[in-house]
Amino acid sequence: MLVLVAALGCQGEAKKKKPATGQSGGETAAKAGPALEDGIPSPWPAKPDGRFESKPWLADGLRVAASAAPSPVVAVARVNKITLYDPSGKVVSDFDMAGTPQVLEFLDVDGDGVPELVAGAGLGRETREATTRFVVADGKGWTQIKTIDLGQSERHQVVDVAVDGQGVLWVAHFVSKYIVGISTVDAKAGTAKRIFNRRMVGGIGFAGSGDAERLALARVYGDARGKHGLVEIKIDGGFEALPSLRGARAMASHQGSLVVADGWHREYRAKGRALITRLMPRPKAWERQVLAYVKGPSGYSSLRVGDIDGDGKAEVVATGDGPAVAVPLDATGELPARALSAGSAAHAAVADLDGDGASEVVIVGSEGGIWRSK
Repeated sequence: MLVLVAALGCQGEAKKKKPATGQSGGETAAKAGPALEDGIPSPWPAKPDGRFESKPWLADGLRVAASAAPSPVVAVARVNKITLYDPSGKVVSDFDMAGTPQVLEFLDVDGDGVPELVAGAGLGRETREATTRFVVADGKGWTQIKTIDLGQSERHQVVDVAVDGQGVLWVAHFVSKYIVGISTVDAKAGTAKRIFNRRMVGGIGFAGSGDAERLALARVYGDARGKHGLVEIKIDGGFEALPSLRGARAMASHQGSLVVADGWHREYRAKGRALITRLMPRPKAWERQVLAYVKGPSGYSSLRVGDIDGDGKAEVVATGDGPAVAVPLDATGELPARALSAGSAAHAAVADLDGDGASEVVIVGSEGGIWRSK
């Protein structure tokens, strides 16, 4: 299996440069999107058509996940606790989970067609003594909870999770201050197997399909703090570099392609810029398509993909320290991202909770609520 690695943490101004070459010595080309300079004004846009309904039960959440099947459910993670609700806000189930929530996803990890709740927690500002917690809750009742042992760690934090085309659950988790372990998890047995370690991985996903499927990792700063980000493909014996994306801060997978939010870390609150970019594997190159260029208080820390307006085409929903925004997955960089909320959005989930063909956007943060297009 090939591994694509997208770096996170580019600092300073973006510069044009030749495609980077990895340890394998090969050179990989990518189609560049529209030229974008730092001076282009890009204020937060007005709210799009649709309505945002504030929900008190979402206002203090740190992570959120949503699933439409087998019945609509929303999971909200807070410090030391996870609560599951129906779309009206009625509590369905809850359980304690020591630590600050870092991962929360509905994923079918046992092949029965019913999504399980996968959650990870660890060290945070309010939980400085916490250890790593990684659990899988049975989607048929949310009562059978398996705790997975990810091994010894000097830094108790879970980074991200993803499921590949074969239904295998992958998890990224810190094993030391800078080193992240990439493991596969057998949810039925409750065991984990370390596959490899990589420095400062910030997120994982998958690109391509079948034999061409690649595990994708968003790396923080690359191999050295403060350096420009890079994109790598893991091949036998080393890594092959793709042209830099200016440093990736978040990543999502959709139908074989990757969606990446990148930008600069330095002085984000004063000079925040972020590109939302789609990466598509082609036979001889990776095609890069810039979807949006957004100015805001920070870069994005999370991306979700779904059809939020029921037109049969997917949109990307991005969250960070500012409002949640959306942009069409087939955008060209000329369309502005659309704000879905007025307040700060810490995290968002996308799922069709009412069965009308358009996914709702469930938002937690200073203004928690649900955005609907209809």
